[in-house]
Amino acid sequence: MGRTDEFTIIEKQIKDIEARLKILRTRIEALDLEIKKIAAFERTLIDNVKILKKQQVVAIAKEFGHAKSELKKVRARLVELRNDQEHFYKVHRDTKESLKNTQLKFAKMVSESENNVIKFRR
Repeated sequence: MGRTDEFTIIEKQIKDIEARLKILRTRIEALDLEIKKIAAFERTLIDNVKILKKQQVVAIAKEFGHAKSELKKVRARLVELRNDQEHFYKVHRDTKESLKNTQLKFAKMVSESENNVIKFRR
């Protein structure tokens, strides 16, 4: 494989990694937004459960049970989203590291090719 082929391959790898980083950033931002929304909903449900618990009315018992089950679902979803978020952060870090290594490899190849210039004298 020639030097130009190696340069082409590394340039393609850099572009692919940068595209992956953009996708990861977009997904992380979407997860962050969803976590914020669900966390706010969780706080509302917690407040509702506290209020319903204090009122001690039989008619509200059904609503209390519904709020408790909804709160359980929301907490499970938050755990799932936070796990996904951690996974995406890890993949993002690994991808950035890969990009950095590939760029260093490319820069090294460029500097080596500059030093391989043959000078002809008359």
